[in-house]
Amino acid sequence: MIRDYMQLNESSHALNSTNNPYADSEATLLGDIHRVRRYFHFVINTVKDIPYLDRRAVDLAITEIRQTYDDDGNVLNNIHAYLTTFCLRNTVIDANAHKQQHHDWTQERERLATQNKIYTTQVSELEKTVSAKKQLAEACELGVKNTFKKKEESMKLVDKLIAEAVAANSTGAALMKRNEAQRMKQMIEKEVNDAQNRLHTIQKELSDVRAPIRELETKVAEADEQIRNLDSLLSIDLADAHRKLNVKYGRGLLLYGPPGTGKSEILKRAAIFAGITMTTVALAAGELNRPYVGETERLLADIMYRSNTIPFLICAMTIDEIDGLVPRRDNNAQQSKVDGISVLLSHIEGVKNIPNLIVFGATNRRNMMDEAFLRRMQAKCFVGRPSPHIRKKMLAPLLCKDLKVFTANRIDFLVKVTTNFSGAAVGALKSSIIVAMDQYREPDSLTDKVLLELADNAAREFSCWFGIGTLPEICRLYPNIIAATGHKEKYSLKLPNSSPSGRILVDLQERKCLIELSQAEATLEYDLGTEETSTLTLISRFVNGCSSRNVDTIQIIDMNFLSKYNAFDENKIFELLTTTFEECDEYNRSMLIFDIDSLIMLSVSDSQMSKSVSISNIHLYQFIREKCKKAIVEQPTKGPNTAAKEQLKERWIVMIVKHPLLRSLLIDDIEFKKTLQQIQQEQDDETQRTDNESVKQCPKCQQSYIPSKISHGSCHYHDGFVFDLDQNMALGYDQAQRIAQKAKLMAHGGNNDQNWKPSKLMWTCCLGLYGIDSPCRVGICGLPEELKGQTIELDKDLTMVVQQHFMKNEAAVRNIKEFMKTYTPSQIGNVAGRPSITSSSNLSNYKK
Repeated sequence: MIRDYMQLNESSHALNSTNNPYADSEATLLGDIHRVRRYFHFVINTVKDIPYLDRRAVDLAITEIRQTYDDDGNVLNNIHAYLTTFCLRNTVIDANAHKQQHHDWTQERERLATQNKIYTTQVSELEKTVSAKKQLAEACELGVKNTFKKKEESMKLVDKLIAEAVAANSTGAALMKRNEAQRMKQMIEKEVNDAQNRLHTIQKELSDVRAPIRELETKVAEADEQIRNLDSLLSIDLADAHRKLNVKYGRGLLLYGPPGTGKSEILKRAAIFAGITMTTVALAAGELNRPYVGETERLLADIMYRSNTIPFLICAMTIDEIDGLVPRRDNNAQQSKVDGISVLLSHIEGVKNIPNLIVFGATNRRNMMDEAFLRRMQAKCFVGRPSPHIRKKMLAPLLCKDLKVFTANRIDFLVKVTTNFSGAAVGALKSSIIVAMDQYREPDSLTDKVLLELADNAAREFSCWFGIGTLPEICRLYPNIIAATGHKEKYSLKLPNSSPSGRILVDLQERKCLIELSQAEATLEYDLGTEETSTLTLISRFVNGCSSRNVDTIQIIDMNFLSKYNAFDENKIFELLTTTFEECDEYNRSMLIFDIDSLIMLSVSDSQMSKSVSISNIHLYQFIREKCKKAIVEQPTKGPNTAAKEQLKERWIVMIVKHPLLRSLLIDDIEFKKTLQQIQQEQDDETQRTDNESVKQCPKCQQSYIPSKISHGSCHYHDGFVFDLDQNMALGYDQAQRIAQKAKLMAHGGNNDQNWKPSKLMWTCCLGLYGIDSPCRVGICGLPEELKGQTIELDKDLTMVVQQHFMKNEAAVRNIKEFMKTYTPSQIGNVAGRPSITSSSNLSNYKK
């Protein structure tokens, strides 16, 4: 047995370049020791008492893998959880202990049954007492009813006696009848009260007797429930229960994700370090596919049946690019592929099941694999591109190479230009930089331009695309994208004391970047730079923002992206976008950038009547719109039991839009929150609308009006002031109105004063008589045009403000001055304190 095991495992050790495989891996030593223990337990027929894998070896294997594979996601955690299922020990209950437990359950059941009999007897005795009390209560209820009937008859007799007393002529006879009626009424009421008291007493006694019955019945019901539970426990078959308690471990581990992320290396190390026996070296799907009919199936069966020779060990076969071996079965699938899938499935939980065989697989195209095979691969782990923190950790050793060439700022520069790089691409870039450092011996010769060239070569070699090109190529075309200083803090997405929702709207028309916040907070608003005019020039903002949030991947979705994958018809576009969205959702942190104007086509209809704009590819717009609603940025939970390394999901959605129609339509459809300025503007507009609907008094014509319902010609007014010709002074509206009203009263009420003369009032603007001539101006109610742009305090009276403004009308002042030259005033002198407008000094005072 040991010789067969060594022959099967010889290929695995041959891959190790060291003579002693245990020198570099303590987990491998623990795993091999556990396999030897499994063999000896198998020989003595106690292999069920020991798990397939040693937990210490599994834990140490994951720790050793972390030393060579940097991971801040759930990859190694998921692999560790899967391998831990093989470490569970199937504990068997001792037969004597089970027998003793069975005896205890039986005694408990007998005790409960005996107790129930006692409770039942007590209930029966109490039921007899209840029955007697119940009969007595029924008799009392009948007595109360009879008493009430008797009371009704007696009350009729009482009413009759009272009526006779009223009709009696004799005072003595009336008093006797009243006394007799009162006595009869008291007797019947006493009889009714006595009957009711007896009934209440009997009912209380009946309730007191029923209380212990209810308590005993509750105890009986609880005991019956316990007896039923014990009956179910006593009916358990120990052997059958042990079979059902055996843990069913997963039969497969699938790692999927973009190429160059280290999936195959993780599988190989995890299997060897944890102590899993490999039935063969790691194979690619192409090595298993044979040109002749039946050869692929025969080869697969031969490899899988090797596990039967060592049934005491857990065995695994590792297949790289496994999607080529188990493609999706549809009408276009080749028959040879279908046969290979059938053979593989029949040996994994099929009719030819091999219980100690598991399958390790790695693929870049999970969506192309067979669904039945995927169901058998219980553990599926996504292995994505490294995050900015991991890339910085991978590139940090360059600091030890030459501190003059590589500084912390240059490492940050490389971290940004390697966005969307796979782990293999970052490793290749690091190697090429080390080689270049030997060629460029001068410290200043290894410039950022040289580093961008090396990064561009690595990106193209490992297909690390950023949109239609590579990020290093874009940085060479736009040097200020990464090289500009201050962008790290300016474009950071770390928002203290705020919770972002994950949606960002870039409005190229209004030159704004809007970051939506969750809950009830208003959207943040930032101004775009002068150079930020397109998607490419906005990359610096996105890269720096993602670096601040440690976002794993950035994907730009525009027309260039669709063209790169030849997705021109609608079906291909939806298939490509669905695949891209699913890959981004696999990451803990991702960012999707949509160039809305590039993706959505607008059609313009220019008819003679009107011009309209509509969306041509409305289905694509709806598809993108629904995706924009699924942005999320999880916030860490607060509490003492919060995990130290809580994996939070962040799915950022960036929408770049320029056309006003697309912008307004998208904002309304996805319910994008408004900024503080927009909210304030809406409040101001609402206040203005309400103000325009309210009734006001015009400060010019003194008439009531509604601002929203006025038109030109609704206001007839004078744009000058009233002048008293006799008093030689200017008057306000109220003064002129009082003088005119007094003149009317004097004219209609009689005037006994022979010396009284009516005042002569005139409008200075048109020299019309006050109260007689029509207004000289026609316009719109409200403030004069000269005052509309000025700031007026809220507590000011608008009528007085307008009067003061009209007092300064120079044309009106000139009119009245010219008129007064030809007018002969009365002999009444100027009123004390009232200046004369005919003097030049007073005229200047009115102007002021």
